[in-house]
Amino acid sequence: MWSLGVITYCLLCGYPPFNADTDQQLFRKIKNCDYEFYMPDWAEASSEAKDFIEKLLQLDPKARMTPEEALAHPWIIGTSSCKKNFTAVSKRVLSRLAVFQKPNLFQKQILLLLTALLNSKELKDIRDTFSVIDIDSSGTITLAELSAAFLQAGQEELSASPPNLSEIIRRVDFDENGEINYSEFVSGTLDRTLLNQENLHKVFKYLLDGQSEVLTYKSLK
Repeated sequence: MWSLGVITYCLLCGYPPFNADTDQQLFRKIKNCDYEFYMPDWAEASSEAKDFIEKLLQLDPKARMTPEEALAHPWIIGTSSCKKNFTAVSKRVLSRLAVFQKPNLFQKQILLLLTALLNSKELKDIRDTFSVIDIDSSGTITLAELSAAFLQAGQEELSASPPNLSEIIRRVDFDENGEINYSEFVSGTLDRTLLNQENLHKVFKYLLDGQSEVLTYKSLK
């Protein structure tokens, strides 16, 4: 049940409840159950969601909720009076999606790798927008969901002419299954300021085979 609390915390804010500069400091925080709901990351989370986590992240195993109690928690069964606060998609994110150009194979893989290496806080706006657009929480965005998102955001404010939504999906649908998954959505909506030297160097270091300072066919394969 402790692990469920940690996972729930990560899902709601994008990073783990226990963070530290060294392993020793990290272990100390875990042993003391030393965590917080940092603002503004938790500003949109309901009190019921926080209560659910707090009742799982208890040092004493006997004090933690049982599986039955967790399933009956108001946040799980939906009796909470607090509704999801993300009521509008980000127009900035959709604007970037509307002008995204289909990359070549190499660019595609670099974008996907970069999205995996970026700090979750840097992707918060994109993550929240994806969550709103993905109405059925399937993990992918359909043409109908994307259409609803553009209508909600106001198409006339995003572009001079109505966007061709099928063409947008075609450009960002890397695996060509007709829908946009989260990694594809992030790749197509990245703020270009994140394509900076520091982040590109992270990609470069990741691709190195550890024995060379240059990229080789082997390291890229």
